[in-house]
Amino acid sequence: MNYKFANLLGAPYRGGNILFHGNELLSPVGNRVSQVNLAHSTSQTLPFENLNQVRTLCLSPDGQLLLSIDEQGRALLIARTRRVLLHHFSFKGPVTAAAFSPDGKCVAVAVGKLLQVWHSPGFDKQLSPMQLLRTYGTSHDTITAIDWSADGQFIAAASKDLTARVYSLNPIPGWTPPTLAGHKDALRGARLSAADYHRPSGVLVVGFSNGLFELYQLPEFQVLQTLSVSHERISTAAFNAGGDWLALGCAKLGQLLVWEWRSEGYVLRQQGHYFDVSCACYSPDGAIIATGADDSKVKLYQLSSGFCYVTFSEHSAPVSALAFLPTGAAVVSASLDGTVRAFDLLRYRNFRTFMAPSAVQFISLAVENSGEVVAAGSQDDFQIYVWSVKTGRLLDVLAGHEGPVSGLAFCPTQPLLASCSWDKTVRTWDVYDNKSQLEVLQHSHDVLALAWRPDGKQLASATLDGQIYFWNAQDGVIEGVIEGRRDIRGGRLASDRRSAGNLSSGAAFTSLTFSADGSMLFAGGRSKYVCVYDVAEKVLLRRFQVTHNRSLDGVLDQLNSKHMTDAGPLQLIQHEDADSDDELLPAGGDPAAAADVPGTASRKRAVARTRALALSPTGATWAAATTEGLLLYALDAGLNFDPTDLTEALTPQAFHAALAGRAYVRALLIALRLGDPVLLKHGLMSVPPQQVTTAAAQLPALFLQAVLSCVAECLDESPHMEYLLSWVKALLVAHGPALAAAAGGGTALRAALAGGGDAGAAAGAAAGRAGAAGGGANLAATLRALRQVVTRLHKDLSSTAEGNVYLLDYIVSAGQLQQQQRRQAAEQQQQQQDEDGGAAAMLVDAAAAVGGQAKTAAAKKAGKKQRKQQKQVLQ
Repeated sequence: MNYKFANLLGAPYRGGNILFHGNELLSPVGNRVSQVNLAHSTSQTLPFENLNQVRTLCLSPDGQLLLSIDEQGRALLIARTRRVLLHHFSFKGPVTAAAFSPDGKCVAVAVGKLLQVWHSPGFDKQLSPMQLLRTYGTSHDTITAIDWSADGQFIAAASKDLTARVYSLNPIPGWTPPTLAGHKDALRGARLSAADYHRPSGVLVVGFSNGLFELYQLPEFQVLQTLSVSHERISTAAFNAGGDWLALGCAKLGQLLVWEWRSEGYVLRQQGHYFDVSCACYSPDGAIIATGADDSKVKLYQLSSGFCYVTFSEHSAPVSALAFLPTGAAVVSASLDGTVRAFDLLRYRNFRTFMAPSAVQFISLAVENSGEVVAAGSQDDFQIYVWSVKTGRLLDVLAGHEGPVSGLAFCPTQPLLASCSWDKTVRTWDVYDNKSQLEVLQHSHDVLALAWRPDGKQLASATLDGQIYFWNAQDGVIEGVIEGRRDIRGGRLASDRRSAGNLSSGAAFTSLTFSADGSMLFAGGRSKYVCVYDVAEKVLLRRFQVTHNRSLDGVLDQLNSKHMTDAGPLQLIQHEDADSDDELLPAGGDPAAAADVPGTASRKRAVARTRALALSPTGATWAAATTEGLLLYALDAGLNFDPTDLTEALTPQAFHAALAGRAYVRALLIALRLGDPVLLKHGLMSVPPQQVTTAAAQLPALFLQAVLSCVAECLDESPHMEYLLSWVKALLVAHGPALAAAAGGGTALRAALAGGGDAGAAAGAAAGRAGAAGGGANLAATLRALRQVVTRLHKDLSSTAEGNVYLLDYIVSAGQLQQQQRRQAAEQQQQQQDEDGGAAAMLVDAAAAVGGQAKTAAAKKAGKKQRKQQKQVLQ
């Protein structure tokens, strides 16, 4: 039950300004802030919520402090790199712009017509981290943009009075802020909606309300590019530090783009669903999650990156249900357009379309465990249609319900199909023996959802009165009932005449799903809560509130009566001076209101609710399709701080001392017991490659999951791939018996982890021995994440190698040619040396011969001279 918020998918941008810091892009997403790493292609949402929609973001120059300000002026001060919330603060009014000074010591904030300068918080302990320094009030209308000079001594502020003023941070005697006048008349044609200027390159980007943006070179004002993003208003634009990347956001479409304007290519292109997400489901391996929405689109997201990588738009009406085939090779969707479509995940195409003999609307869907049969329930004729996936033929039509078929589910262990309907019944069918319905389970109210327990022995159904029934489907006997109306009740709509505590209409569950072991039941519905129940005891374990965003309707339990008038709620009244550009609400689920059809409330706020729930096969994560997007909750897989295992010798200083003394295993154990992931990564990367096998063998099996999780994170971030893969191999080989001791559920896990190269196969084999009981499930989830990282790296390397195969052949051939040339050169040099040595020897011999002849001649001459002298002496 230790689930916490992990990420938000399906809504890359919802309004407000966006910021660059290095390779990271910060984007407001409702009342949260999302971080997009453009270098690693990952998206992560910070686990902090403002009370309303985020309107302004402000980042310190070093990227450490993030100021997130909502539309009411309430701010969160966040340590961005450490993901820690430091302080709550209120500026007492809506903030339209904010900017840190170049030195980071001050922050300028535009609050209505006022320009305020505050001391930014430092590292010293202070009673109040935000202290007001200056207030400037010479603007005649709302300030819309501010900027600091390079030296941080002056501030420029532009306002809606069509002027810009320059203020001095420090008082200057006799200084009068200069006023720069602008347009005096209303602009014609498309309105300018966003702009940004890159000082070093002198490039200006201007976005318009018709979806166009233009790049200008200043001061010549030469047009560099003119492009169209969409037909909707561009809400924000921002350059990165280098000026090569341009980020554009369209709030109405939920679109976020990063354009590399020099090479004219996209770095990032993401767009969320236009309307509410209506359904979601996990792939069998838990790596992909599919979403369907009222905008008739089906999107697939990679959980490892948080990005949508494919969108299917073949449906012409809202998508009502989704399901993956057991093999994970295709996803099936049902829609109100009367079709059920199967999409191939290898070629990304619609390879099969299932239709009924007559025009109907499908609102429920189920796929049989073998993947050979697909069933869909209709809303019009109250029948269930069964097709063959291989042939696409209609196999059977199951009739018997007297109301719309709201839910379908195949039994995991038996060839049974369960269906629920608004006719207050749940019926079971045998789709293989062509028999009629087997059991009819009667309820007192309309049945909205149902789910099978993973062992197939129990069936849960949710009714309109907020109750959950547990049935023995074989005997048709009720085994328990949960009174869930009070649990899901919460949140008062602006149009409600009664308080949330006395309001009973709509308090019902519309989505049910069991946990992987069948011990818990997750239930969500027309409320801001998701309830988790214990199946055995039939009690509420925990209640998750999916949002605290007060910009949505149904979040507050008590409303302020001063906002209620005789004409209705105040926020539903259209004011003449309201600026449509400041609208930050997410797209609602009412297409008629979005199209401004007469008789609909165009300013009606979206209602906080949960339309669908999905649980991953491993049970490590679960998803909720809410008004704000797809919320992901995951088990806290971080290293836990256990103070009972600490001693005075276990300190960060002792860790560094152990590393300095080359006691690598001791340093790793200290980091593991301290529970510090930064120290653990440092210790892992400090072990010499030749000692990795020894260190892995000496680590206790108790810390195996933590070390493998750390290695997986390092593999996703570090370029030292071969070194980290040696850690993976050493850990899995050394701790095989410990993994075998956690046996349980190994076959399915091994099958799920099959593939991914040698390292992936090793991880799959290890996961097959890891059990789902106790710590085995967490270890299996860690090995699954490790396999995903290794598989992604393998794909990246293989695609790079395949794309450069000729270049690699050339490099290999060139290397071989160079080696051959070096060998030939060496042989020629040796031959030349041998020839030179022979010539030198001949010269030596010749010289020796000449020297011998010379000596002989000299000796003869000396003997002749000596004989001549002796002859003279004798005479």
